[in-house]
Amino acid sequence: MSQPRVTIVGGGFAGLACANQLSARDFAVTLVERKPAFEFLPNIHELVSGGTTPEQLRLKLKSVMHARGHRFVLGEVDKIDPETRTIAVAGHPQLSADYLVLALGGVDTDFGIPGVRKYALGFKSVDQCALIRKRLKQLRPRAGKAAVVIVGAGLEGIEATGEVLRGFRSYDLDLH
Repeated sequence: MSQPRVTIVGGGFAGLACANQLSARDFAVTLVERKPAFEFLPNIHELVSGGTTPEQLRLKLKSVMHARGHRFVLGEVDKIDPETRTIAVAGHPQLSADYLVLALGGVDTDFGIPGVRKYALGFKSVDQCALIRKRLKQLRPRAGKAAVVIVGAGLEGIEATGEVLRGFRSYDLDLH
């Protein structure tokens, strides 16, 4: 009897945890992700101050899946057909699965507030936090105080505030 085929869409914490729990001896596992690397998001706030680098927070998914005896497919899912149990991934042959796990993670939202997409920077990826650092570094040459507003006083907002204070304490910032 052949192994059950499991396709996991999403290479974040949930997708990796699922793949890690499935033995290659018992399951034929394929992980599909549109990015080549897992990003360790609990430490992305450290990118703001320069306490870490983007490379330190990324883990190549192909290597991780290969080490577990699983397959990795880099690409964007175009279509899922539950009747035929197939998954279409751009640029790849159609995948078939006995089981499908959707582990897609979170996305930024603007809640319909005008100007958010134009003026705010997201805080959900390594690239977004590296961009925040880059933009903060550009403030130094400016004359006078520069205003920095962090929206949200949850864990990410508090961590971001601490990193701005740690990495940019010599800047003339008006931090809100």
